[in-house]
Amino acid sequence: MGRAMVMVGVLAERHPDHVVLSNGVTIAVAEGLLPEGAEFGRSLTITYTTDGDEKRAEDIQLVPDWLTDWMDEHGHELPDVEPPRAQKSARSTNKVA
Repeated sequence: MGRAMVMVGVLAERHPDHVVLSNGVTIAVAEGLLPEGAEFGRSLTITYTTDGDEKRAEDIQLVPDWLTDWMDEHGHELPDVEPPRAQKSARSTNKVA
């Protein structure tokens, strides 16, 4: 299993064993993990791990209403994001003559 990562997304579909976010990402969800109030169109913060190509939710939190309200009022959008992957430094592959 991979290390835990965090994604913020908007709930587009809810199924018994997974959710789909508005950006098309599917995340497996164990029964009872989706918090009360997780309605369609609601922004979620999801901590997940990867197992091959599958993403598995470890924790799901609702993005507070006050934050989404403030962002709407000020013309900001909450993006669906994944943290950038670590890249090898070019220096680590160079050999010294």
